[in-house]
Amino acid sequence: MSKSCFNYITIICDCEVELNNFIVDELKYKDEESGEDIFYEEINVIKRGKKGIVFEISSMIKPDLQILHSLLKKHPKLWIKNEWNTEHGYAGVWIGCYNSDKMDIVHFHWKDSSIGKNSYFLDEV
Repeated sequence: MSKSCFNYITIICDCEVELNNFIVDELKYKDEESGEDIFYEEINVIKRGKKGIVFEISSMIKPDLQILHSLLKKHPKLWIKNEWNTEHGYAGVWIGCYNSDKMDIVHFHWKDSSIGKNSYFLDEV
């Protein structure tokens, strides 16, 4: 089965060290030959700053909200936003952070036009 959900994830943290720990723990692996930390192949980093990172990753059929939830539990200083869409025309936004030691999650989803229809509608005239 192909990966048909496209996730555009933004992660922000006021603490540079905490963001770095998250990136090393969750998004990278240690290359056995060079000993360097390398991003997993399926992660496409769009932009990285001292206190934030934006990357794309695909998932099966729908976003894996359980993983986002567990990442936030494991790294409570992060603010995580996942904007996602599927080949079949569903889309949504998941946002999670901690406010006063309480996990705060907002999740919206809707029926959108499919990626194929978007290409058709947005072709140049």
